[in-house]
Amino acid sequence: MSIAGILIIAAGGILSGLYTAPMKWLRNWQLEHVWTVYALYGMVLFPWMVTFFSVPNTADVLRNSPGRAVGMTVLFGFLWGFGSVLFGKGTAIVGNSLGFSLILGLTSALGSALPLVALHTSEVGSKEGICTWISLVIACCGLYVLSRAGVLRDQQQRSSKGGGRGAAINGSGGEQQPLVTTTAEGIQHSPGAVQPISSFSVGLLYCLASGILSPMFNIAASLSADVGDEAKAEGADHLFANNVAWALTVTAGSCANLGFCLVTCRANNSWHIFSRGSVYDRFHDCMLGVLMGVLWYSGNILYGIGVQIIGSLGTVLGWPVFMSFMVIAANVFGFSTGEWKGTTARAKAIMAVGLLILLIAVAIVAVGSL
Repeated sequence: MSIAGILIIAAGGILSGLYTAPMKWLRNWQLEHVWTVYALYGMVLFPWMVTFFSVPNTADVLRNSPGRAVGMTVLFGFLWGFGSVLFGKGTAIVGNSLGFSLILGLTSALGSALPLVALHTSEVGSKEGICTWISLVIACCGLYVLSRAGVLRDQQQRSSKGGGRGAAINGSGGEQQPLVTTTAEGIQHSPGAVQPISSFSVGLLYCLASGILSPMFNIAASLSADVGDEAKAEGADHLFANNVAWALTVTAGSCANLGFCLVTCRANNSWHIFSRGSVYDRFHDCMLGVLMGVLWYSGNILYGIGVQIIGSLGTVLGWPVFMSFMVIAANVFGFSTGEWKGTTARAKAIMAVGLLILLIAVAIVAVGSL
């Protein structure tokens, strides 16, 4: 059953890794506009729709769950939302490749290690625990290799085009918004730009803060067991019992995402873009935002199901798998849609090696779950 859980989590990672893909087909909206729709639907409306349909007596679950469990879930979800915003701020200053490797490395490591050390102390030295530690180290190496491939890609594409953006909305290095942090990297309007050295240290601080806050998503999942138990007591299937906690987490996180989008619209005086173009074009762009929300939250649902199948160590073993397949899916999609045009075989080979290293990390987690 643990392998089944790993496979379901991998499928969830693929869906979540593709959630920014619809932005390639935007007609009029800029990123802050589509991200507003995405955050509203993917972090508020869709999660609660799923919860009310899959968990009986949702209101009673919330009312009867321990206040501490509900409060901690909301708090850590709120912190995760700020990690999302800081991801965009940090990568805007230090560059996507460096920011990506630093933030995602911290997110992968802390998101798995903290629940293991804090909540499953007796398992730290077990087979599962040892495989988790090894997998995290290997995954961080894979992320570093991918960041180097991203640097090469940017350099080669800028050389071939005489400068300019290397990768449209989704960033550099094939990284294409792979994070569970779910920030709109493109909320900053020059994703590949590296700022003057005087602000570089500030960018690093943003990246560090994002790497520390982004794993709060998984911490919230680890601390919400009592909410899930209450859902089961109300008759929810154990596979969907965590849906209430997921909805609480992402809704809390939506506050920072929506707030940043609104601030960006005001700063850029771009409110009018919501109504620019024909009715069909506005509907088209709006539906792309809805699709982003469906892809992203559907991935989280599968992650939650996989965690339940694995058992008590689900968030420990499942997190690096989820993160790795998000990155793999985002990179493969980016490659298949031409984001690596104008690059050498060496850059593409380095990217392939990075993806292979991530698959090895996932295989080690799978062995540990047997």
